[in-house]
Amino acid sequence: MAKNAPKSNLPEGFVPVALPKSAGFYVVKEGNTVQGILRDVLEQDDPFNKGAKRFAFRVELTKGGTTVMTDKTERKADVGELIGVDEKGYLRAIRDVEKGREIFIRCTGKQAAKDVKMGRSAAWLFDIVAMPF
Repeated sequence: MAKNAPKSNLPEGFVPVALPKSAGFYVVKEGNTVQGILRDVLEQDDPFNKGAKRFAFRVELTKGGTTVMTDKTERKADVGELIGVDEKGYLRAIRDVEKGREIFIRCTGKQAAKDVKMGRSAAWLFDIVAMPF
């Protein structure tokens, strides 16, 4: 303990609990997969749309190899790491999955040009499945 640090009045033997830091965010690109347990849905202010909210899913990986982005660097995440998956486009379907359920997500590519509505960009498409309890 530092010389002038205040004494803690917490019970002896306990350790601080903090929200685990995300190991990175899922990179949306064709073929990238996520397999893990849906731990939480975080709501935050949308930095690009004043007054709006955006959501991110926290997934604890049960299978490694998911490409994630951390500090503008892509890397492969390992089993047990907690990653974020931004809720956008078809990934919004994850909001209907109960916390604690194992999910699998695979990015299958972009929407075909013939299916894109005029004035819109092609959407990313996904296979999203969940294990039953």
